Amino acid sequence: MVSRRTVQGRPQEPADRWQAAWPIMVMCRDARGNAVVQEARCPHKGANLGAGRISRNALECPYHGFRFGADGDCEAVPCLGSEARIPKGLRIRNYPVREENDLVWMWWGEERESYPGITAPWEAARHTGVHATGSWQRPLNYTRYIESMLEFYHTPFVHSRVVDSAAPTTCSTARRGGFGGTGGSRYVETAKVVDHKVETEGTTLRSSFRLVREEDEDDPAKGEPFTIVFTFPGMVHVVNARFDFTMWITPVDEDHTQILFRWYEAAWLRPFLPSRLLRGIAPGLGTVLQRMGPEPQDMRVIADMHPKVSRRGAYKFVAADEMNARYLTIRHRLLHGDPPPEEHAPAQAGPGRQAGRAARTHVRTT
Repeated sequence: MVSRRTVQGRPQEPADRWQAAWPIMVMCRDARGNAVVQEARCPHKGANLGAGRISRNALECPYHGFRFGADGDCEAVPCLGSEARIPKGLRIRNYPVREENDLVWMWWGEERESYPGITAPWEAARHTGVHATGSWQRPLNYTRYIESMLEFYHTPFVHSRVVDSAAPTTCSTARRGGFGGTGGSRYVETAKVVDHKVETEGTTLRSSFRLVREEDEDDPAKGEPFTIVFTFPGMVHVVNARFDFTMWITPVDEDHTQILFRWYEAAWLRPFLPSRLLRGIAPGLGTVLQRMGPEPQDMRVIADMHPKVSRRGAYKFVAADEMNARYLTIRHRLLHGDPPPEEHAPAQAGPGRQAGRAARTHVRTT
């Protein structure tokens, strides 16, 4: 999947070509503005169609001018003339696409008569305002990346410099050392997880908690509150008082993961900044800082963890890892074709949903 704004009226390859396991693809829009994703290798002599152009509402090969329509069929072979009989086998694969939530979704698996719907919990689907989107790749298995986003009690330790500067009232550290370093010692107080709730609805997990100093755990006004929502196969939505973002996490191969990151505008700024351009500055800055700050800090730890692929029974979880444990359990069921238990009711749209509430599982740990 890519951001909707990425797919334009001219042929182009994705920013990350995903050559390790994916075929090379070309993206463009037809004359009606519909997104088209196709195989990027010309079946004639293997030229890259991404270097071609749109001509007569078809994708034209840059080498010999063969033109391929939005359905993948070859429509013209200039060297044979306009009356040429074009072989049926002279075609490129056309990938099914949909545009939802301001994203272009592509099915790159085996062709089938019908395709699954696109699932987005209401926490992410409700965002229709200004946002900024970025994309990058990381050299690790997607399961490890997802697990790192399902708990935030690593934040005071891995992102101590970021947390200190952004929220000095909620995280207290003491350091020895020079400029830019953590020195020889570090003491982090805001690390206890309290008011922890985990809910499972179908293939959506929801977790809410506070990170607090131990002496403040009984004061609901203290600490850093978080809400994390995960929907299979790889969507994570995180929100607290300072940020609100969604990540779509896609495996490239066993050792590489593609990240699509979207940071949303702060709703309280809308009355003060009527210009969408100005309101987009903060989300754009947040996206850049995420890629330059927390991401590399996470990777320094996660990339060296073992096993490389997360699986059930590989760890000694504690109570704060409830969401990670449920993720691995449901993933195992989905991979092995086991139906979910009856208590996992499908998530309903909107915060006021009632259907399935009685069947929803609910765990509270302190």
